[in-house]
Parts: sequence; C-alpha cells; structure tokens
Amino acid sequence: MKKLFSTLLILATLFSNASWAEGTKTLLISDSKELMSEAKSYFSDVLNVMSSDVENNYISKQLITGEGSRISFDDLFHQKSFRDSSALQQLKDEYAPKTISLVWIESEDVKDYKAYGLKRSVLKLRLRVIDAISGRTITDKSISYKPRYKVEPKDEDDKLDARKATLAKALSEFDLDKVKNSISSYLDGSDSMSNKFRVVVNDVKQKDYFDWKNKMFDFMGPIGANNLRESYDKASKVLTVRGDTGSNVSDFFQSMYQKATDSKTFDGFDIDRSGNMIEFNKQQADKLTVVINNIAPSDYRSVGAAMDSIIKNLDVKELEKSYSREDFQLTYVFDTVDKAVDLDTELWKRISGNSSLEKIVQDSGAGNVLGYFFNNDRADSRHIEVTVRNVNEDDYSKAGRMLITTVKQIEGVDKFKYDYSEEDQVINMTFFYKGENAYAVDSVIWDRISNNRDLSGLKAGLIDENALEYLFSEKDDGKNSDRVLIVMKGVSGKDYKHVSTAFAKALRSARDVRHVRYGYSVKRQTITFRVKYSGDGMFALEDAIQLAMSKDDLLKDVERGQDKGGRLIYHFNSEDSDDSSSYSNDLSTSFSGSLIDKLDKQVVFISAYDGDKGSSGSGFFVSKNGYIMTNAHVVDGSDRLYVTTLDGDRIKAEIIDSNAKLDLALIKLVTVKKNFPANRIGNSNNLRKGQPIIMIGNPLGARYEHTVLTGIISGFNRHNGSIQLSIPSYPGSSGSPVFNSQGRVIGVMRARAVDSKTSTYKIKKEEVTFTSYEGVENIGLAVPINYAKPMLSMAK
Repeated sequence: MKKLFSTLLILATLFSNASWAEGTKTLLISDSKELMSEAKSYFSDVLNVMSSDVENNYISKQLITGEGSRISFDDLFHQKSFRDSSALQQLKDEYAPKTISLVWIESEDVKDYKAYGLKRSVLKLRLRVIDAISGRTITDKSISYKPRYKVEPKDEDDKLDARKATLAKALSEFDLDKVKNSISSYLDGSDSMSNKFRVVVNDVKQKDYFDWKNKMFDFMGPIGANNLRESYDKASKVLTVRGDTGSNVSDFFQSMYQKATDSKTFDGFDIDRSGNMIEFNKQQADKLTVVINNIAPSDYRSVGAAMDSIIKNLDVKELEKSYSREDFQLTYVFDTVDKAVDLDTELWKRISGNSSLEKIVQDSGAGNVLGYFFNNDRADSRHIEVTVRNVNEDDYSKAGRMLITTVKQIEGVDKFKYDYSEEDQVINMTFFYKGENAYAVDSVIWDRISNNRDLSGLKAGLIDENALEYLFSEKDDGKNSDRVLIVMKGVSGKDYKHVSTAFAKALRSARDVRHVRYGYSVKRQTITFRVKYSGDGMFALEDAIQLAMSKDDLLKDVERGQDKGGRLIYHFNSEDSDDSSSYSNDLSTSFSGSLIDKLDKQVVFISAYDGDKGSSGSGFFVSKNGYIMTNAHVVDGSDRLYVTTLDGDRIKAEIIDSNAKLDLALIKLVTVKKNFPANRIGNSNNLRKGQPIIMIGNPLGARYEHTVLTGIISGFNRHNGSIQLSIPSYPGSSGSPVFNSQGRVIGVMRARAVDSKTSTYKIKKEEVTFTSYEGVENIGLAVPINYAKPMLSMAK
C-alpha cells in the first residue's frame, strides 16, 4: 500500500510540475558558460527553460540577441529594480517569456596552497527570477558554497570537468522546493488578479468628469466589464475606472481597443496597456505651418478666401493667419493632432478640388511645415527707372548704347524711353515691366553683359523694387573697390527671410564692408546684395565673407559659384530645397563628400530568407522610426527579413505593404531603439534629361555594399513608366535610392534593363525560333518616387 501511495504521489508531483511549468516559460541567462550549462540541468524541474538564439560574449560581458541588440551584463546581473528597464523591455519584446531567470556568480574567492598543490574556490551564487511583464522580482535567493581543498588538475579538460563539478555542487545548495513554491505562490496571486483591470483617462477637466464617467461605463459594459467603480483626482485631472472581466485582461483590452478605434468618442486619444492598467492619453497637438508662396496682393483676396474656407474646415485649433505683401506669402499656423503627412494629403485633396485654387502646386516643405506655390504669371506692369552715372561721351557712344539696347530687349519691357545728359554724364531709362520687380531686371542685365569687355567697368549702385542705379568707372584693379554686387542663388521663399538676415549679418561683420542692402526675386529664387567695400580687393572680401559664414550654421553649406560681370556668386543649399526648378544643362554638377556621407547612412543592406534559401538587396530609410522603402521583388516570398545598417547593426524587419505591379515595398524594423536618418523625398515629375544623379546601394551583394555610382537621367516612360538612367543595375542594387544633386530621392532602382534577341534555326527541315535576353550595358531603370507616395504615407 505504501509503495502504491508513493507511486501516486510521484506521478501527481510530476503532473503538477508539468502543467505548472507549461505556462511559465522562462528565459534563462547566466554570466558563465559552465554555470549556464549546469543551471539548465539543475533547475529543469522548476524552470521551463525556453530555447532561444541568445548569444553570450563572456569576454566583453555582453548578451547578444537574435536581432543583434547588445545588452551589457551590468544591466542584468544586479539587485536593483527592473521596472522601466530597457534591457528587460528588449528581451520581453523579442522573446515574449513569462519570466526571466538570472543566475550568476556574485563573488568568487580563490585560495591557493601552492606548497601543497591545493586550491579552493569559495563561491557565492545568486538566482533571481523576474516577471517579464511587470519587472517585479518573483524570487531572489543567494547561496554560498565552500568546498574542500583539492589538488588542482593540470590537464585543461580535467580542469573544466572539475569546474563544472564545483558549480553543480554549489547549485545544489539552492532549495528547489523553496524556489518552486515562491514562483507558484507569485503566479497563483497573479492569476487571481488577471481578470481585474484599471482604466485611466488623462486630462479630464472637472466640468467634464460626470460626462466622461458615463461614457466609460456605457463603453465598457457591453464588452464584458463588471463591478465598475470610478475615482477622480482633481489636481492631476485623472479619471480612474476599476472593474473585472470574465475573460482575461488581454482579451478585454483587445475588445476595448477595437471598439475605441471604431468610435468617434476616442478620436485624438492614444490607448496603451501596461499589465492590468489600460491608459487613454489625449494626443498632444503639434504646431503646424502651411505656407503658400507667390501670392500677389491682387490675388490675395480670392486665394485667401478659398484657403480660409478649406483650413477652417480641417480639425485644427488656435488658428493664426498672416500675409506678407513684401514676400507675397500667405501663412497659416495652427494646432492639430494629425500627422503632417496625413494633413498634407487631405489638404492637397481639397485644394485640387477647388477651381479657384487650380494654379496652386505643391512646393518644398519640411517637418511640420507644408509648402505650396501659387503658379501664376504676373501680368501687372510696374514702372521701373534705371539711372547710369559717370558716363562720359566715350563711354556713352559705345558702352552706354550697348547697355540701353540690352535693357530695351529684356522680355517684359514696354514703353521704353531714355535720355542722356552730357553735362551731368547720366543716362536715364524709364519703362513699364511685366515681371516681378527691378531685382529681376537687374539679374537679367548682369547675365547678358557678363562677358562684354566694353561693359566691364559697370558697377552696381543703389537698388529697390522700382529703381536701379549703375556707375561707370575704370576697370577694377583689385583694390579700393567701392560698390560691390553679391548674389545668393537657390533661396526659396520659405528660406528668404532667414537666409537674407543671416547673410546680411555676415556681410556687416566683415571688415571694410558697410551699407548692406538687398532685395529678393521670388521667381529666380535669388537675393541680390549691394554693399560698399573699401578693403584690399575682392580676394580679401571673399576671405572675410567665408570666415563670417563659417560661424553661422545656416550658411555653413553655402557654396561659392563662378563670378560673372564683377559679381560674387554664392549658392544656398537648403536641406529642404529641390534642385528640379533651378537645374540647368551644366553636367559638371558634383556631389560633395559630406552630402554623400550623409546619404550613405540612410541606405541599408537587406537579407531575405525563404527557408534555407537567401537573397539580398538594397533599401533606404523613409522615416526616423525604422520604415524602409525597397523593391517588392527583393522581399516578396520571404519568411524572414533582416536589415543591416551602415554602422553594422543587424535588425529583424517585417513587410508592411508590397505592390508587385509597381515593384515597390515598404518594410519596418521590428525593434526600434533609436532614431534613424530618414531620406528626404523629391518630386519625380520635375526631372529633366541630362540631370545629374547618384545611386547608393549594394551591387553584387555584401562584397560591394554601400557602393556610390554617378550618372545622369537618360530618358522617361520606359518599362512600366520607369526612369532610364546611365547607371547600370546589378543584382543586389535593387531597391537602391536614386538621388538628385540636392540629396533628395527621385527614384528607386529596379531590375536591369534587358534586350531581346530572336534567332531562327532549321532543325530537321522545321524552323524553330528562340528568344534570348541579355542585360543592356550602361542602362538602368528606376521607379519614379512619386509612384511610391501613397505607400510612403503609411510610414509614420
């Protein structure tokens, strides 16, 4: 009878252990390879150790997860709280264990009696089991083990066996029943609480308290909430509703989340869960700016009224509106909980549907600034006066008449008149101009006379929107220059104020520079500065300007251009500008090393696996939180995806969307612990043949990863609307970004262009036709980036 009873007791114990362990999978981690092996064996009856791909680097004292995250031993093997631990969060997200069991050597005191060849290691081991969800400590036990002195083995294998035996005996000091009872007790208590929940609604004003209480009770009752009761904290404006549910909290939260997303009541709220607490947080409104450039006063009423109606019908608050007659700029600033990309999509949809706004096109924008441009030619004429001083008879007879003819032939000049005063040595010209202002006229004049030697003595004087002044003088010998003209090109209407203020400040700080004046041409995106300079020639002035600009972050990427007609030319490289509007046929455009270094960080290496088969491709970040654009054929059909960044991090990814017809796919990193350098998206509708481009990708796989290739745009509307490039495509470069000279993505590299060749042969008096395909050299195809914009709107 005793034997039968004992057998039943053993079976009951084994059954109890099995069912208990089944639901308590633990991730076992140790700071010692030998200790890990012995602990896995010793604790097998009380800990259901899950299999994992965790690697331990015992030399650098780091744990490396399957996704490539590195966790220092110092962040795991300690006695501090694990609540809000990033190390615990990483392990929980990647492996989803119920508990994490840590066993480590807390201390080891080695004593040698060398005279007798004896050695003893006094060990102190610690076992700590953590609730992976809450970070609470389930059990924390420490033991000390003092073995007898033993003769130290000389053979390395014998030493290893002796070490394992010592650790096994040390582990046996842990009372398995106590460890098991501690875990069982904790889990029993946890299970009894598993159906209780607490819902917290933040930012509830006191006057809205009863309304929100009724909303929450009516909302939760139908999805299985029982015994509801509430409390309200006036100081923190927090409403708390407690209750329990017949199901577990995970199922209850899923039902609640689904119902909340379908209800307008909770629009503008983020819903999060931590353990048994469910939290409703009102989304913080962002300040967003909408800028519409090139709106003349004559257009302001009609455009402004239509835009007012659209903006006011959006979900915005704290709306402010302003209009600058000087800059032709209409600006709206408001608060909204919508993302900028979502609002841009909705705003553009409404603008496109309004006939009075048909001339508005999308302009460059960045972050929370949405840019638009009113593409309207100016038909209004303005009266312009041009005065040329210090013109003697010899100057007038040749150079003066050339200048008069130059001004008269400018497009948009009408009712031209001029006179010359020999006594005053002044030429006066007056006319009506169908264009922006005198700055535009001035820019055309300098462009046309830049290579005319007879007009090399012409110098710039004062200028405003309706008047120009020039002076004839002897040819500049490099010293004692008086008035100097400085041109800053490539400045958008959005950047004008900031750039003009910063550059004017830089000019004023330069030695021997005074009387700084400037004007702006919206259409030419050019600021013209006029200064008086009395220093030691143009070279000294250039050095002084360069030194002054180096002290201002906004101007640090300004590039020096080629001087024309005695003017100093600079180019402003805005991070938010697109070079499509200012592009010329000059194919000498180069890409700076700093720009390429910046773009290289935005490109990734993609490894795709389908069972045992693997392939690779390229991709690029389109958002700072880990969204990546690539080709559909790179990732489709894979069961595992990994992304490797330039700094060597290898991170698991998942497919968000894929379009085989367009050969585009959007993927996302599974675990995001930092912000990534996202690419800026260009406009593929504004491209031109001959435009310089670069491609950065991984042709032929990892061996040639992060290769930079340069070329030009060769054609349009090739296979499926592709852009033709002079850069050939290779296996592995699929999904690579194609950049314009401003560093914006204008296309996504796709499969190599192929040419077909048909041959006919006679086989046994029968004609047989074969078609072969070969890759075409120096031709590549890219998907226009505008095709990807609907998919890019998912990257939030």
